[in-house]
Formats: sequence, structure tokens, C-alpha cells
Amino acid sequence: MAGEQIQTVDLDRPRQETTLGTLPKALVAAMGPAVRHFLRLSPDGTVLAWPGASDIQLQGVGKTFNKNITPDPGTRIVHPVFWRPDGTEIVYVTQNPAGTVWVHFHPLTRVDPRLSLAAVSGTKGSVSAFDLHFSADGKLAALNMDIVMDPRKTVRYFLVLDVETGQLHTLSPTWKLEKFHGFSPKGELVLSGRLTGNNALYYWNPANPKSPHLVENLLKREVYDYFPGMDITLMHTAGQKCTERARLISLTRHAQDHRLLKWAEWAEVLALDAPRVWGLFRGGGTCSDARPSLYLMKMDGSGLLDEMPRSKFSVLQSVLPEQVSICD
Repeated sequence: MAGEQIQTVDLDRPRQETTLGTLPKALVAAMGPAVRHFLRLSPDGTVLAWPGASDIQLQGVGKTFNKNITPDPGTRIVHPVFWRPDGTEIVYVTQNPAGTVWVHFHPLTRVDPRLSLAAVSGTKGSVSAFDLHFSADGKLAALNMDIVMDPRKTVRYFLVLDVETGQLHTLSPTWKLEKFHGFSPKGELVLSGRLTGNNALYYWNPANPKSPHLVENLLKREVYDYFPGMDITLMHTAGQKCTERARLISLTRHAQDHRLLKWAEWAEVLALDAPRVWGLFRGGGTCSDARPSLYLMKMDGSGLLDEMPRSKFSVLQSVLPEQVSICD
């Protein structure tokens, strides 16, 4: 990023930037470094998608490809978009003036979406965010979607659907879901919520939908993220010792937990590699530690060799996570 410009650079020729396009100035001003969240690279790294003024821009990276997706007049696109695992389609959400929220599966080779599903009809609220997860085989998708009804009320909607047909999977209306976190390598949906009593983490098998597997009650812990490459869930305990900083704990499907960086009063993830197996972490010995230690390890805490040299990586002690990436 250079201002609003989106640029690529060949690492062998660091002074030769290529401009792919520009982001809306208002979006860059509002989001700051977090604007990277809106840049979505295809799984094979050859096409980049980003928000235009009122459309979706798609541009080839290292190849010739250019495409714009423009909604009907008055319809807004909820960014960012998501890629289907095979890279053949993008998935995006729109909301029209009547309040209907649509989920679209749009092949790169077609003018119109292959599948458009009305997720919510006639809502008076506005979609503020959505999050999409695909099963490993790309056949199922799970959607978290937040709709702001008024400044003090946000409602979260949950959808699980067959990507090819658009058929919805029915979840028990008695479940008080909190969030979908992703799919396990076995095709189970990892979710949190109050399905029976306490807030807990579950593995839900679409083939046995009425009997989700209870992993563990969360108690005062919250789910940070799920990592299918290792089939572990990372949890955090924000506020346990440090008011706004958390301790991190990895949890397996068999309820075996392991606190990461046990010596640290707080720890956080700065960046992940593409498979989301290795992570760059920093941790502080006190709540106000201004010179935290830096570590490279797997998301379950394994593979840790030693602290990264502070003299070489001191900039990472204070940089925002949005400004850090791990190059493959």
C-alpha cells in the first residue's frame, strides 16, 4: 500500500513497483493499517480482489486479468469478499434497499453469480460484518453475519449451506450460538455457544446434526480462532491478569489444553503463515511491558526454539499486527 494505491513488488527488484489499482480514499482514512483486511488474494495468489467505490475490483497478479462486479442501483456490497477454496469463485454479500441480504457465489468466468441466496429478508438493520468458512472439500460453507438494528443492538445470524445447491442445513432453534469458527479436517463445524447450558466449544457433524460433540466448557475463556491445519482451537483469557491483554491457550478436540508462553503475563499473535500452522508471537513479562519478547512457533506451542534476537527484530515489539505478514 502507498496511500490509496495497491502495489506489487518483485522481491528481486525491490525498487520496481507495479500499481494494480486504488482503494477508496474514505475507506483508507477510516481503516488505517487495518485496510489490509479488505485486500483478498485468491488461493493460488494470481488474482486480487478489493473494494471499489461501489463495486468489487478484481485484478490479475503476474497475469492479465481484469473484472468488475457491480450490484444493482441502490444495492450495497458488504466487504470484504471471500474466495472459494479452489479459487474459481468469489463469495460476497449484498443488501438491497428493501432490506434483503443476499449471499452470492460468483465464478470469475461469468457475468452473473452462479448462486444467489436470500439470507435475511426485510430487515430494518444494516449488515456491519460477515465471516465465511469453507469445509476442506469446499462443499459446505458456514456464515456468521452481524446486523446492526440500532446503536445498542446487534443481531448475529448463522447459516450453514451446501455450496453447490444452496440448500440450508437446519440447526436447532434452541441453540444459543455464539460463533462459527471453521471446519475441522474431518468436515465438522467448530462452533461455540450455549447448546445445553454453559457456553462451550463444540464439533458439529453435518451427518449427525442433533448430537454435537462437546469439547470443553469455556467458562471465562473466549475463542481466539480455530486452526484446521493442526485441528486446535486457540483461546484467550482477556482481563484475567492484564486488563486489556490476554493469555493464550491451545485446546485439542480431546480437551487437552496447553498455555502458550507460560512465563508471559500476556501474549498475542502478530502474523500467520499461509497454511496457518506457524505464527509469530510476542509476549510480555508485565502488563505494561514495552519491550515484549518475540517468538516463532506453531499454533499449539510446539516448534519453539528460542527467543528471536531483539536487536534484529525490535520493530516488531511495537508494530500493529495489521502491519506484519509472513512471506512464504
